[in-house]
Amino acid sequence: MGALWFGSVALYGMGAAALGSLGGIIGWPVLMATIIITANLWGALTGEWAKASRRSFAYAWMGMGVLPVAICIISLAGRA
Repeated sequence: MGALWFGSVALYGMGAAALGSLGGIIGWPVLMATIIITANLWGALTGEWAKASRRSFAYAWMGMGVLPVAICIISLAGRA
């Protein structure tokens, strides 16, 4: 797990450098959103959410849906 985390941070660093001045503004939220979405999808596939209520499951999916919208808003604000 530590190797995966280190690899993701290394890739973030390379991506942020390639994005130039917006690298820190857009790159970090994209990394965090990707981690959250991947972890939740993996949890759903492996049965981690099996005993969760439908309401909890719906809130999790709604939250994951908000993440890309938030990244778009952050990137637009970063350009101004």
